[in-house]
Formats: sequence, C-alpha cells, structure tokens
Amino acid sequence: MFIVYIILFIVVLIISIYAGIKLSEGINHTTLLVFFWIIYIATLLTIGNAISTIFFYNVLRTKRGIPGEQGRVGDKGESGLPGVCDMTCDSKVCTLNIINGLNKYYGELTSSYFKRDSDLDIDKKPTIKNSEILDNIKIICGSNAYKEVIKYKTPQMINNYILNIYSKWLKLLFDSDKSSDKQVIIDYLETDGLQEYPTLEGDPFKEIEKYDIYYWGRDRVFHPRVIEYCNNPYINKKMYQVSPPMIKGIRTNLYNPVVSSYRFSRKKGAGTVHTKYFSAYRVNPYNYQGTIYYSLGDYITRTPGSFPNKNKFIELYGVKNKNRIEYKNNALFDSPNEPTILVSGIDKYVKPPQDWDLIWTNKNRAHNKFNISFWKPKDYFDKSQNKLFKGCGIFVLQFPGEWKQSNLFINPRQYYGYNTPEKQPIRLLAEELLEEIKIDNNNVSQIWNDKNSGTPESLSFWKLINSKYNLTNNRAFGIRSYKKPVGQSFYNIKDEAFGDVPVKSVNFKHELTDESNLGTGYLGTPEREEKYSIFSFLNIPLDIQLTNVGNSNKIYIKHSGLNNINSYMIRNQDGNDPDLLGAFGVSKNINNNSVETKNKYNNADPNQIWQVECVDLKNQKSSNCNDKRYFISSKDRKLYLTSELDKSTTGRFQYFVRSLPNTNDKNYDTLITKYVWYNPLSATGNQLNANKKEEKGK
Repeated sequence: MFIVYIILFIVVLIISIYAGIKLSEGINHTTLLVFFWIIYIATLLTIGNAISTIFFYNVLRTKRGIPGEQGRVGDKGESGLPGVCDMTCDSKVCTLNIINGLNKYYGELTSSYFKRDSDLDIDKKPTIKNSEILDNIKIICGSNAYKEVIKYKTPQMINNYILNIYSKWLKLLFDSDKSSDKQVIIDYLETDGLQEYPTLEGDPFKEIEKYDIYYWGRDRVFHPRVIEYCNNPYINKKMYQVSPPMIKGIRTNLYNPVVSSYRFSRKKGAGTVHTKYFSAYRVNPYNYQGTIYYSLGDYITRTPGSFPNKNKFIELYGVKNKNRIEYKNNALFDSPNEPTILVSGIDKYVKPPQDWDLIWTNKNRAHNKFNISFWKPKDYFDKSQNKLFKGCGIFVLQFPGEWKQSNLFINPRQYYGYNTPEKQPIRLLAEELLEEIKIDNNNVSQIWNDKNSGTPESLSFWKLINSKYNLTNNRAFGIRSYKKPVGQSFYNIKDEAFGDVPVKSVNFKHELTDESNLGTGYLGTPEREEKYSIFSFLNIPLDIQLTNVGNSNKIYIKHSGLNNINSYMIRNQDGNDPDLLGAFGVSKNINNNSVETKNKYNNADPNQIWQVECVDLKNQKSSNCNDKRYFISSKDRKLYLTSELDKSTTGRFQYFVRSLPNTNDKNYDTLITKYVWYNPLSATGNQLNANKKEEKGK
C-alpha cells in the first residue's frame, strides 16, 4: 500500500511540475517567474495540506484515546425549570402501564401453560400485538370516564384496577380456549389486524361486556346506561333500604325477686286483715355478647304459690337469628316463665330516667315487715335533641320495716346516686319508637290490688290481654284506683325500632329525561362486584336510598347521567305513596335556603344537581367513601342538604341547604347528624344487560 502511495505521489508531482512549466511559458521576466513558482508551490502545498487533514480526520474520528485522570468535581449548576405535564400525561402513563403490565402477565400465563423459558430475549417473549386490543386500552385511558374517576383515587390505583380487570379477561380467554396448545387465542392476541372475536367455549366476550370499563371511551360522555330494572323492593334491595336497628333487644325470663310472695296487713277490729299476695321481679342490666341491655320496668304478678318448672332462656329480639340460650336447673327457676324484653341503644333513643313520680306506698304500717313503694319514671323532654322520652313501666323499692318513714320517699335516682342516673337499672325510650295502645273495657285484666292494705290511696295493676309480646309495661300498669284505666294508654315498641319493617315498591315518575338514552354503563340490581362496577370500587352511590343519621328520614339519590361522576339527582316518597316525587332543587334566590322537592325532573337544570362528599364514622370529611356516609351539597349553591322535622304539627320532613356547623361548637356531634346521609349496604346496585328480559317480568 505504501508503494502505491509513493507512485501516486510521484505521478502527482510530475503532473504538477508539468502544469507549472506550461503556466509559466509566457513569463519572460526573471523576478516575476520566481514569484510565480513561489505562489504556485504554496498553492500546491495548501491543497495537499487540506487533503491530508481530511484524510487524517477520517482515520482518527473513529479511534478512542486513552482515558486520562479524572478531574475535580465541578460546582453544581442552577436548577432548571419545573417540568410541565399536559392533560394527556395521565392517559399516556395509563396506556404504557397497562400494556407493559398486560404483556408481562401474558408471558407469565403462557409460561404456566407451556413452560416457556421466562429468560428469553424480549424479542422472543410472547407479546400482544392485536391492534384492536391495544387501541381499546388507549381509548379507555384517554376516555372522559378515566379522567373523572382519577378525581376520586390516584391514577396509579385506577391503572392497577384496569390492569387487574384486563388480566382477568386474559385468563378468562385462555381458560375458554379448548384448542390444542391454546392456538386459537394465541393467534388472536399475537396477530395484528384480527378484529373478529374467535369462537371460544362459553362465549367469554359476553362476560367481558358486563364490565363498566369495557364501555369507557365508546361514548362521548361519562354516565351509566340506564336499562329497565325491577322496582320490587324485595328483589331490588337498593331501591328500598331496610332501616338499621335503632335499638337492640333481648327477651328473657331470668328474673331476680324484688318482693317475693308478700302481702300487706292491718288491724281491723279484734283481728287482722291482709291483701292478696303479690310478687315483683326484675331483670337486672344484662351483658349479652358484649352489649349491656336494660329493663323497661319491673314484672308485677299475683303470687301463684310456685311457678311451673320450665326452662329459663335468653335470646335476641327483633332479628332472625335469635341465638337462643337455655338454662336448666337454674337457681332462678321459681320465678315467672313469661319473658320480658330488655333494650340497648345510643343516647338518641335510650336514656336513664331523670325524675320519678311516687304512685303508692304502705307508709310503714306496723304489721308490715317491709316498707314498699311503687314508682313510675317521668317522661323526659330532651331539649338538645328536641324529642320526648317516655317511661313504660313500674319500679319497686323495698326497705326494712324499721327504716324511718321518710326513707319511703327516696326515689330510685336518689337510691342509685343522683349524679349517676346511668346506674339506674331501667330505661326510657324515645317516643318515636313507641306505638300507643288505648285501653278500653275489653283489652285489659287486673293483676293485683291493695284492698285491705289500709293505705289511704288505692292501687291496682293491670295487664294488656293478647299483647303483642310480654313487655313489662303491658303487665304493670299502676293506678290509684280499682277501676279499669279506660282511656289511658299502654305502649308497645314499634317493629321498625329493631329494623323489622315492611317494604314498599318504588315507582319512577315525573321524569323529563328519557332514561333509556342516558348513555353507557350499567344500573339496577343485583349489586355487582367491584370487578364489574367502578362505582362499587370507588364506594360512591349510583342509584340507592340514603338515610339521614339525625332523624332516619330517607331519600333516593341517582346519578344524573351528566359528564361528571359526582353529579346526582334526588327524590323522595310521600308517606306510603309508592311514587317518587319530583326532583329536589335549590331556590334561585340566594336568600332562600329551602329546598323544593317537586320540581320537574330535569338534569339540565343546575339547581337540581347535587354532589356527594365522603364522610367517616366521626362525621368528618374523608378522602374515601369506605364508610358509605356522605354529605350532599348543591353544586350551584355550595351548601349542604339537611333533613329537619316540620315545626308545625304536620310531622313531615323539610329540606334545607345550610353551611356545615363549626367543628369547635360544643354541640357539634349532635348538630352534624342532620347533614350526614348513609347507606349500610354497598355503594351501588347494578343490573346486567343480559337480565333485562328477566327484570321485565318482575
């Protein structure tokens, strides 16, 4: 190669000299001739230098030099400007996460089926290439539905939710492919351009179509598809929520004697006369499965001498599973066999007596070993709750005969400690839980009276015939007379106090919007799992009945169908009328905080649009709706919906929008209850399209 370069150099030199001689033929002046050759040679050298430079650069540019010693660390530069992520960032991250995660799961799935080498090069690993599947992922991640739900949970949580569902779909398709080596589904997944679904056993694509996310991005707006659903409340549990128990109850005949087979005596002439024997029994506060239950009064009976030997028991009351426990050979066998009821509940429904009325006393007569007095708890009006609590039974106090007469007038609150009324063994019940039964000549019979006791005031006890259950107040009605207490009242506890209520149908009327054209998604019953329903996953309402914590009033809340996940319409029922009334709407007058409940149903009216905010068990705003408790606010007015009893005598509920009470208010825990709405069941009821025909017949 070197010789070639020498020959080439000689040839170029000869040509250059020849060219120089030719160019200088016309120069006859010696000085000019010298200058010509100087310039000519300089030009040739310049051209040669340029060529050699290019040559050397071309040779050296691909060579790496020997690394030198590392220099000192330089000063840290100034921070750059914050990065900017536009509205498509979340969608792009969602798409990449789901596609990468799905391909990873696809590799694991095929490895489990065919024991493929999981360490293969990435180009050889199984990859989903079907553009229809990949495009659908992009559509879901870029949909309005996705943009709405990430307002409730982080994008990463929603991405994981979508990936989990896609992974279930993939596993479902694999399990449904009964072909050799799963070739049908593999060809579908790994071949680009296949749009027709393959034929698989059980038609798994019908199952896939049951999921909410399948429809994301297939419609221009986000809202659920409303299909025909059953309004039978026994089937569609979401359309009538059974009230939670306001109180709990137990039934038992485990009595303790207060006064056993006793009679009052007095001198009459040369002899002594007596009253008939009577006994008083009490079930003391009872801890049953961790809950303390209290009696409503003592059990008064004419002493039979002895009671039939029957088993004693205790069981839950007002629930299907009574968890009955029976006791044999118990020391308390010589006591009444008829059971009484004990109750337990929060301060809103159950209170200890605050004061007492003395009904009767034997006034320490000489022939009586005991001083006995009968008391009735006074009805108590709680101003903070604006409700009346009623006493339902009789309470017996007994002191030794040698006690001073003044001791007879120590009432039960003083006896158990005036400053600790909660120590009293019986309780009052809120009036709203009680059912009044008027006494007439045919529905009561006498238990016992104090004839021959010698006391100036007469006393008799009466029981209700054919009572609904043997409750204390139905067996011990004391009056200062021997006549039937016609016109007075007994009380039973309402079934709904224990959560046992009949349900009624709900009819949807007065709707301006055609519900069949609201959009894409699912609504109805039965309730769907989280994998199907994004509403269930987020624990937010779709179409349910909500109950007010403060007064147990109920409303129906339904997604508006608008392009906003937090957008609802509200309606209610009037008494026993099964028809839902018109939509709730706030007044356009900002000085009027009342809510009109009979507006024409119109989701285009901003005054009828409501929003929900999650609330925890402490009635504080929460970042999640796991407790299924909500504040409901007007989207237009930014004030919160309350349910309040009409101050007139109608007893109907009124609705207002107000600001939330101050958390520092000493009565905050009581005030906030009328703002809180809850549903003890799950957040949404949904109905699959496949069940549409079935629901029509219900």
